[in-house]
Order: sequence, then structure tokens, then C-alpha cells
Amino acid sequence: VSQSRYLHEQKQRDAQALTVLQAELQKAQSRHADLLKEWNQGEPDRHAIDIKQPAKYQERVAQLRMALQRSEADVMGLQRELNRLNNAPAGGKP
Repeated sequence: VSQSRYLHEQKQRDAQALTVLQAELQKAQSRHADLLKEWNQGEPDRHAIDIKQPAKYQERVAQLRMALQRSEADVMGLQRELNRLNNAPAGGKP
């Protein structure tokens, strides 16, 4: 395989990876926004069961907090990967 063909194929793979990562980032950002809305600044809406069983509410709040942390880490990781791909030398390895 010639060098120019290799570079062309590498650019195509990089473009595909970029497209996939951008789609994943959009999904992760949307999920994070949904979780933030549900989080309601640390006061998620109480369901009927939460009133009868406050421990269930506290458990749900803790799970929501962990989900928010995971989703934030996902968004940051995808952004780092996108930055890495965008800043990589054309056709070369980072």
C-alpha cells in the first residue's frame, strides 16, 4: 500500500471516528442534561413512595448523584477524545 493511499485511508478512519464520537458526545450531553433536570439542584421531586419511605428517597438521591458524576465523566472523556482526534497530525498517530 502506497504512503498516499495509507494517509487517505487513515483520514477516512479518523473522519468516521470523529463522527461517531460527536454523536456519542451529543447523546452523553443530552443524558447529562436530563439527569441535571431530574437532580433539581439537589432536591429531586419526591414520589409517593418517597413520602412513606424516606430512606428510599435518600437512596434515589444517592443513585442520582452517582449517575450525574458518571455522566459528567463520560462527557469529559468524550470531549478529551475529540480534542485528541482534532489535534492529531493528519494521517499520523498521536
